[in-house]
Amino acid sequence: MHFLIVHKNKHLMVTNVIQDIQALRNQIASLEAEIAMERTRGLASLQKQFGYGSAAEFIEAFTIAVSGRKGGRRKAKVARHRRRRAIITPEIKARVIAGVKAGRTGAAIAKQCKISLPSVHNIKKAAGLVRSR
Repeated sequence: MHFLIVHKNKHLMVTNVIQDIQALRNQIASLEAEIAMERTRGLASLQKQFGYGSAAEFIEAFTIAVSGRKGGRRKAKVARHRRRRAIITPEIKARVIAGVKAGRTGAAIAKQCKISLPSVHNIKKAAGLVRSR
């Protein structure tokens, strides 16, 4: 290899250095291509090294290992059952008003009448049993 030599304000062998750099670049490109081929061969043999019958089986196992799941198939999402809307009848309204006048809490009234606490508050408000601010 030649190196750039500076001698009394004269640059010697510049063309030789440029040629050496180009030769090294070509050598690097050749080595990178060789590494890519080795990597491809290595990846192709992974399924056999780990005892999988097909690439698809290996990929599935690899995906599970990388994702952190414990194995098996993903469980389907279970659809949540939405609660049916309660129908507020005049009888339920009367029981709520009687419970308020008896001094019971809104939560206890809601549980007994099987309606939501906001429904109890709405009935109280409509009956004028709520103090204004």
